[in-house]
Amino acid sequence: MNTTHIITTQPAVLSTTVVTQQPTAKMWSTGLCDCFQDIKSCCCSFWFGNFYYSCLARRMGEHCCVGCSGYGGGCVPGGHLAMRSRFRATHGIQVL
Repeated sequence: MNTTHIITTQPAVLSTTVVTQQPTAKMWSTGLCDCFQDIKSCCCSFWFGNFYYSCLARRMGEHCCVGCSGYGGGCVPGGHLAMRSRFRATHGIQVL
């Protein structure tokens, strides 16, 4: 015995979220040439560039190869730009 079910109403949206105010953009905590504010990161990125950015990419939840792009033998072209964009978007930092 076959029974037929007739649907008379469609499911409705239960709630709608409306954003009324956008978060304000923050500035970088240090300037472009303020390397000595964080000398450890400055030295590591200068002397061990691919390794440093690979570790940074892993801490951001990305594959380690995304970080090693700006140096010789880089894995992912444009990886640094993608990481910078994601970092700025995540933390609400304004573009210089």
